[in-house]
Amino acid sequence: MSALARIREYLDLYEEAKVIYESDAEWETKFDLIFSDHISKPMNKLFRLDYYDPDTTYEEDVTAWFWAATDKADDLKKIIR
Repeated sequence: MSALARIREYLDLYEEAKVIYESDAEWETKFDLIFSDHISKPMNKLFRLDYYDPDTTYEEDVTAWFWAATDKADDLKKIIR
């Protein structure tokens, strides 16, 4: 897979994660959906995320991951513009 294809796939998955993160769902549900074989695992295979996992509450875990994913997405968007 080309680098540009990896970036596009990451950004597509990021947009799915963003919908989940911004939803009114309970934090446990958001956690289960984001830390799954469908969102975080494939994203991490495409581009590794470095973030501190507070491992305290569902909300803090999801939020820490999401902001790291956002930073990576913002950086990758600079490449395909």
